[in-house]
Amino acid sequence: MQSQILALNEAIRQEKSSSSIDCNNPVAISPDYATSTSIPPTPIRASKPSNRWTSTEIRILIKEVKEHQQALQKVKDPREKGRIWDNIVSNIQSSNVASLVLKERSKASIQQKWDTVFQKYREYFL
Repeated sequence: MQSQILALNEAIRQEKSSSSIDCNNPVAISPDYATSTSIPPTPIRASKPSNRWTSTEIRILIKEVKEHQQALQKVKDPREKGRIWDNIVSNIQSSNVASLVLKERSKASIQQKWDTVFQKYREYFL
């Protein structure tokens, strides 16, 4: 009895340490067996594009806002400011130097980034 237990333990140990598939076992290589196991497949994560702004994108934003800065400062009506921002966004999206990621950013995202950049500028330089 003890020899059977030792043999069984040895078989279990070998089974655990073996990482190869037994090609002589039709069940081990059967596609039906592979799909009928209770182990769920590992989900493949689609890589999301990074939401971080590159220094080039920030420079393009600064350049565009700089070109419209006087108009933005002069205008008081929020609707008119919105039109100016529409123009800034349109210029960025039609730019030959802007990346595809920058071209796909929303108006709100671009304005929010400008607010952040301008706030940092004021903190450090004003």
